[in-house]
Amino acid sequence: MSEAGHLGGTYRFKKGARYIGNYDNNIKHGQGIFYYPDGSKYEGSWVDDQKQGQGVYTYPNGDTYDGGWLLNVRHGAGTYRYKDTGSLYRGSWAQGEQNGAGAMVHSNHRYEGTFINNQQHPEGDKGDPSSSSSAPKWVPRELSGPASGSTGPTPGEP
Repeated sequence: MSEAGHLGGTYRFKKGARYIGNYDNNIKHGQGIFYYPDGSKYEGSWVDDQKQGQGVYTYPNGDTYDGGWLLNVRHGAGTYRYKDTGSLYRGSWAQGEQNGAGAMVHSNHRYEGTFINNQQHPEGDKGDPSSSSSAPKWVPRELSGPASGSTGPTPGEP
C-alpha cells in the first residue's frame, strides 16, 4: 500500500465478473483488468470506477478497441479492429462514436476522411445538410500489405 486508501488486489463479483488491479477507497482507480461474465475484457486505466484514459477492450466476438476512454465510452484517438473481416477503423472518437478524422480500412479498399456519428461524410460537409457535395472522397484500391499495418496511399492520389 503506497498511500492511505490505495490498494491493489482481486475482487470477484457475484455474477461472475472479476477485477484485478488498483483501488482507491474501494473503487477501481489506476491500472486494472476487468473480466466480464460474457467473455469480454477491459485492460487499462480506471478513474473513479470508470474506464478513463488509455485501455484495450476485447469484445466477446473477438473485436478489439485500443485507445482513449472517457466516462466508460470510447473517446479520443483509437483503433477498432473487426475480427471476422480484418477491417479496422483508426481515428477520432467522441462519446462512443466515430467522430472527426479517421480511416476505415478493408482488405480491398479504404475510406479516409471525416466521420460523424459513425458515418462516413464527404470532406467539407461536416454534417451540414445544405452542403452541395454528396459523394464521399474515397478511392477503392488494392492494398499492398495486410490491412492492419498498411495505411496505403492518400485518397485521391494515383
